[in-house]
Amino acid sequence: MADLFSIGKSGLQAYRQALGVTGQNIANINTDGYKRREAEMEELGVGSAGIYSTGKSTGLGVRVTEINRAFDEFLLNKARNATSNASSANVFSSAMQQIEDIILPGDANLGAAIGRFFTALQEVSSTPSDLTGRTVALEQAKQMTAEFTQLANNLENFKESMARQATNEVAKVNTLTKALSNINIDLSGGKATNSMLDARDGTIDELNKFAQVHVKIDSSNTVEITLGNIDNGPRLLSANKPKTLRVNAAPDRLNFSVTDGVNIISTNQITGGAVEGYASAYAEADGLINKIDDLAFLLTKEINAIHQQGIDLNHSFGKKFFQDLE
Repeated sequence: MADLFSIGKSGLQAYRQALGVTGQNIANINTDGYKRREAEMEELGVGSAGIYSTGKSTGLGVRVTEINRAFDEFLLNKARNATSNASSANVFSSAMQQIEDIILPGDANLGAAIGRFFTALQEVSSTPSDLTGRTVALEQAKQMTAEFTQLANNLENFKESMARQATNEVAKVNTLTKALSNINIDLSGGKATNSMLDARDGTIDELNKFAQVHVKIDSSNTVEITLGNIDNGPRLLSANKPKTLRVNAAPDRLNFSVTDGVNIISTNQITGGAVEGYASAYAEADGLINKIDDLAFLLTKEINAIHQQGIDLNHSFGKKFFQDLE
């Protein structure tokens, strides 16, 4: 029969250790990547530790068997997806604010320039023999043309900025992928400690801020990283071998690919994170440039058609007001 004091002593030791785990959780409440620990306890049976006691035995007390991390892979993946989508949305929202500042910088914008040009044309229509009005109309036409050119150039510069920032974020993705590869090697080489698992999960969390990834954890606690939010995307990390994510700027979008140094796989699985935000902003800016080009083409076509139907001061039909953009 177990000694009452021995049973009490085991309880004090076990709960003192459990209280230490609670203190560790409180101390690390603001530590990035730290996962809450839980002390698992079991009864000490008669005979030796870990063997079930008989039904008539009072047992030998209690002990802490293991200190586990509070870890739910399903909920963690949901949180990572939310973080990735939020990061993409924040980058895109900031980029759209920049585009708004480019298009509507104040009174000196394209819309105002077009309005002043049509006002000048109205003055010419009211007093066609007034040379001053004609001169003003020509000057307003030049200013409007300059606004079209400046706006297109500013948006092209914005696209270049988005491409550069996307390249910087892709470099961070590759750095974090290599870090995960090193963590995988450490995990596969021996018993995984809670600190090592925290480092692994913290690195994955950081990776998701830049590019959304799908994570698969095997029995040795090593991870396989797939680009995108589905399992059949291109592998960024498999069998401790990291691959490299690359970005190339096309006229209308940013193209992404994954390479192991030999094979190059193009991918559209940039579905979240800061990289996706910059790619979306790049495509949005290109779409705006196309709309500005369409507006310039339509304005040129219509003004030229109307001007050619008019009569100049020498009673001859007018010529094209603007040079064709074709």
